Amino acid sequence: MDQLDLFTAATQGARTWALRTRTLANRSPCDDQEAALRVAAVQFDSAAEYLVHGDTVSARTALRAAHNYAASEEGCAPRVAAAATSLLDGLTA
Repeated sequence: MDQLDLFTAATQGARTWALRTRTLANRSPCDDQEAALRVAAVQFDSAAEYLVHGDTVSARTALRAAHNYAASEEGCAPRVAAAATSLLDGLTA
């Protein structure tokens, strides 16, 4: 897979997970979880935008933040955190 395909796949993945994370935030049972998941969704969106512009360093930073918020005690979303890690691993390969 060439670099352009990698960025395209990672960008699409980040946008998909931003949407999924927003959906989880809308259904969250408490305000703290909703807030943490909303921040994670924004970070996925940011990562996608950085990738569109070829800024992998900032994209990695945003994906790490998405992971941290989703994996936090408030976020309590291990699948979202795993998705962020998977996207991050794909960028570092």
